[in-house]
Amino acid sequence: MNLILAPMQGLLDPVMRRLLTDIGGYSECVTEFVRITHTLHSRATWRRHMPEIDHGCRTHAGIPCTLQLLGSDPDNMAATPAGPLPPDRYMGWPLYPWSIARTDNPITRRREQAIRALADALCQMPPAARARIAGINLLGEVHHLYPDFEAGMGAGSDYVITDYSAASRQGFSRWLARRFAGDIGALNAWLGGAPFASFDDVQPPSRDIRRQPLAHYWQHLDATAHGLLPVSGWAHAASGPAWVRVYLNGRFAARVPARFMRQDVAAARPDLGTAQVGWRYDLPFARLPAGLHRIDLALEDGPRLIHMGTRHVAVMDRQQSAPRPQPMQAALPPMQPAGGSGAAYWIDTPQDHAAVFYNPLAALWHAWRAEQVVAYLRHFDALLERTCLAGVPRRTQQIYPAEKAGWDGTRFASEASLKPFGHVQLGINLYGEATQDDSFFDWLARSRQGRYSVTEFHPMHAMSAAELRRVLLRHQAHGAQTLSFFLHPPEPARQAGQGAQAAQPNPFAFDPANPLHGSDALYRAVQGVMGKTGKPDRPQNMP
Repeated sequence: MNLILAPMQGLLDPVMRRLLTDIGGYSECVTEFVRITHTLHSRATWRRHMPEIDHGCRTHAGIPCTLQLLGSDPDNMAATPAGPLPPDRYMGWPLYPWSIARTDNPITRRREQAIRALADALCQMPPAARARIAGINLLGEVHHLYPDFEAGMGAGSDYVITDYSAASRQGFSRWLARRFAGDIGALNAWLGGAPFASFDDVQPPSRDIRRQPLAHYWQHLDATAHGLLPVSGWAHAASGPAWVRVYLNGRFAARVPARFMRQDVAAARPDLGTAQVGWRYDLPFARLPAGLHRIDLALEDGPRLIHMGTRHVAVMDRQQSAPRPQPMQAALPPMQPAGGSGAAYWIDTPQDHAAVFYNPLAALWHAWRAEQVVAYLRHFDALLERTCLAGVPRRTQQIYPAEKAGWDGTRFASEASLKPFGHVQLGINLYGEATQDDSFFDWLARSRQGRYSVTEFHPMHAMSAAELRRVLLRHQAHGAQTLSFFLHPPEPARQAGQGAQAAQPNPFAFDPANPLHGSDALYRAVQGVMGKTGKPDRPQNMP
């Protein structure tokens, strides 16, 4: 049984939390309310209410502590179907889910003030100094948030997303009206016979048909309701690079490389000698007939195919009728069991006899959420356009959900911001294999991206100067204009129970004192590439 130390206004202050949790018996504690009004609190304010922030959001006794917000201004807060999204944690620090559904809310005004102040300062610099500015990143990562952000990036049965705030729901109705030229009949027909009398009647989908009652089918939402089913796992072939073939009802559907980074597999199977074993294929089932479909997976191992396994997936109709097996449309090619080949593999998703429900309104809802991200970025781009920095290249600083085989991009809803819009260039954060693997460059080619910037860069493993140089030159050859190493000043020493700890760098910082993820070696590699003078050594055409 978990015992939570609940807050009492005026009583359960930091001193009392420490006293009670030192005595023991509590699994978690919660702070008194911190009121969210029309301003963005300073770090000092957060620390005053919750000094545990400086200790990984834990009390002196190591008990997790949650900051409790009282949202007196709901326009600031992103919302799930059940209400405002509560504060979260990321890398030990509080994470506050502000809404991007509107740009006239207090948090946006505070950001505007900060940008104007920075622009005013830069515009007072001599023109020669301003000419050295290579580009401007629009905000940081802009995307939607969801509960348990740090651990919940993958698809799962507990699918909760944002933003269901009043502004977002109303914006969705107006967006649909524009998309269907004000013709509600056209929307109903596109949805396959929906009953909506007006666009104001259309509410975003928010209920899982498996667990919640629906007033009509178009309320359904889960991780696959938009029509794509992740088929994923890991594979390793002794003969060379692993490729996985996907067959649907006997017919060849796709051939995907097994090269996503899977650190969990590397830890469990060090004998494989690599972490680049992950694979994924998003099966479009929206146009498949209702019924029980068969998926067969095969690993290419030299000239032979190894049968990895079979999964049956029920594509359900709106009435949830019992699915009938679909006929095989072709004979599978000859396949062999793994035997003693040295091949290794696993199928993560889908589970056998999984059921999927396609809701076309869910696809529209995700498209609208992605447009929210772009609209928010456009707002700040327009703000900079009215300053002396109008001629400076501007770019995004966006997350790349496709870099992880298990991530669910619909939760972020950032894919539209990874495409060109206006004169804003693509700026993208790359970690791990995405910094150097073919998967990113293949995506870059498919998305028809020309110039881009790598706004955060970390290979997640040690590299020599020669290895790093090859990676940088490859990005340059594919159109990278700038590349930013993840440099971060050491965090101030944190007061712990036994005294002050040494300053701790950000886990991803290129820092000679940071051993995490090979960051210390990467720091030295950067020095080697740049040379002692701080300028690139030979060859001279480095990014």
